[in-house]
Amino acid sequence: MLINFISKYAAKQPFVSINWVMPDGSNTRIDNLGVSQQQTVRFSQDQQFQQSLNGEDPIQTLFNDPKTNKVMKGKYQVKIVGVTFEQGSDINAQFILQGQVYGLAGTDQYRRDLMVALLWGAPVALAFGLLASIGTLFTTMIIAAIGTWYGGWVDALIQRITEVNLVLPYLAILIMVGTFYSHSIWSSWE
Repeated sequence: MLINFISKYAAKQPFVSINWVMPDGSNTRIDNLGVSQQQTVRFSQDQQFQQSLNGEDPIQTLFNDPKTNKVMKGKYQVKIVGVTFEQGSDINAQFILQGQVYGLAGTDQYRRDLMVALLWGAPVALAFGLLASIGTLFTTMIIAAIGTWYGGWVDALIQRITEVNLVLPYLAILIMVGTFYSHSIWSSWE
């Protein structure tokens, strides 16, 4: 949760008081501050607010009932009281609640529905999977046909390669190779 302030003034900054009102009517002071021309107040990163909570999580404190420590249902309010000290000064505030969850897959930090991206990418992912399975099918059939046609040591070699491939933990090897040869390791040497 954050509040974007945009203010207009000539010399003296406007003063703003931010309060959080819970459904039961209890009031929590978030911050009192002088607002610059463009400023953002992030509830979870405000140092004064965190110090007033004695190290508790700010977001849980704002939504939990202090008696039961469960989320209080009802209407929450953000009250912003501003004072300007010059004629023609102005304060505008925009409250942003990021990552509001709705839909089947939720939202990202810009509040875009993730199901749209999943549905958009599904045909491409399914096409790659289908092509990979068809390619594996034909490759396996060709290798098996070669082993059967020639027989003898060619068939024995193909059988041993197949057994080694079945024995090795393929995913663990891929993770290990990815860890050893990832881009982040090489970039740290440069």
